[in-house]
Amino acid sequence: MLSELKKDIKEDMMELKNEIKEDTSEIKNNLKIMKVEIMENRSKIEQSERETRQIKTNWERDKKQITEALRKTENKMEKTIKEKIRNNLVITGIETTKQSEEEMSKTVESMLEKELEIKAKIKKA
Repeated sequence: MLSELKKDIKEDMMELKNEIKEDTSEIKNNLKIMKVEIMENRSKIEQSERETRQIKTNWERDKKQITEALRKTENKMEKTIKEKIRNNLVITGIETTKQSEEEMSKTVESMLEKELEIKAKIKKA
């Protein structure tokens, strides 16, 4: 009876030892798989970081170009507006219904030359 008990215990111990070996082997395999997955994830993260840096660089370059183009456009608009305002002169008191545009232009040119001693070319009357 004692020998049978000893034999049963020994068999149980062997079974447990084998189960532990199998579990250990499975854990090792899972760890290997996880290491490979971790390496793949690190690679993907590094690639994403490189792409993000490149996108940021491109964004900064494009932003700088657009800002410069906007600045130039605003300067041109200001210059055009200033020239338009500067070159406009409104004269009141001249009767416009009886004269053609060409006659009015000549009248205003002669008046400016006579009264203000300014030679001017009237583009539109």
